[in-house]
Amino acid sequence: MVINQKADICIGAMYSWSEVYTYLDLSMYLVRSGITCLVPAPLRQASHFAIGNYLVPQAIDQLVIMQDDIYFQYTVAFVPRLWPLLEQFNTLIYNWHSSGLDKYWEYRIIADNLNLKTQQQVEETMSGRKEDIGPVMLGMSNFAGFLILWILGSAVAISVF
Repeated sequence: MVINQKADICIGAMYSWSEVYTYLDLSMYLVRSGITCLVPAPLRQASHFAIGNYLVPQAIDQLVIMQDDIYFQYTVAFVPRLWPLLEQFNTLIYNWHSSGLDKYWEYRIIADNLNLKTQQQVEETMSGRKEDIGPVMLGMSNFAGFLILWILGSAVAISVF
């Protein structure tokens, strides 16, 4: 938004985490004021995944997707303090979110930039892991590795001292 030929707000939709996360650059910032907005947002609001070029389809079969997010953050907007148009801006954001334009925007970005087959493959790996078999009673086979390390460590300690 440009008012009196000055950029008064900064919409941060630029995802930048050095060179490793360049795949998150799916959109550009709209207006840039004195502040650059950097917003890490690997998960989209409509539950799509931001998958980079490093994740090939052969590797997806060997990976397990985390059930919970490490973090989640929305796109942020910075405005000057006591900005006279803040109430109208809040109304604009409310109407934009209520109409579903944010999800439509995400769907368009996903359709244009990300591979649908890879998205479905990642989603299938998540749905296959949702079975909860409940608590499992531990047996001696669960402690075998620990016991072998303890016995070997004790033997080495006795032989050294």
